[in-house]
Amino acid sequence: MDNNDDLPFSTQCDDERMLAPLQLTPLERIADAVSIGRITVDDVVFDLGCGDGQVLSKVNELTGATCVGYELDDELIATCEERFRDNEMVTIRSSDFMDASFEEATIIFIFLQMWSIYLLEDKLLAFIGKGKRVVSYMWHFESFDKRKDVSVATNEGKTIFVYTRVD
Repeated sequence: MDNNDDLPFSTQCDDERMLAPLQLTPLERIADAVSIGRITVDDVVFDLGCGDGQVLSKVNELTGATCVGYELDDELIATCEERFRDNEMVTIRSSDFMDASFEEATIIFIFLQMWSIYLLEDKLLAFIGKGKRVVSYMWHFESFDKRKDVSVATNEGKTIFVYTRVD
């Protein structure tokens, strides 16, 4: 993984078990993710560790896509439920995404702890093997970068990484 000394936030978390501490994705990076990830109204976007739902809200606003967020923090779930009370296109699941099925998703958005990406690599590689996309904010999958059957697109600042399977 990358050296993260110059990041504008801490990559440390008091709870070692937490795979996705609350770190908000900047709105302009969400717009980059929508563009580079080619997210459309036909997509179902999963946000793993969705926090307050900011990514889900912006993706849904920009594209009309159906969005599903996974979150474990009760306060953040309550915030999301209030935020999306009148939006049937956004759903919050109070469950561990490590145990989740990604079958209905077409795109998975992640902004996780850098080390936690390793825990998901096999599951996400199988996911993109079905013609679907993984959009990662800030961290890239080094093992994916070395594969000839996986394509990666990125924005100019190399903060958004979109992984797809090459046929």
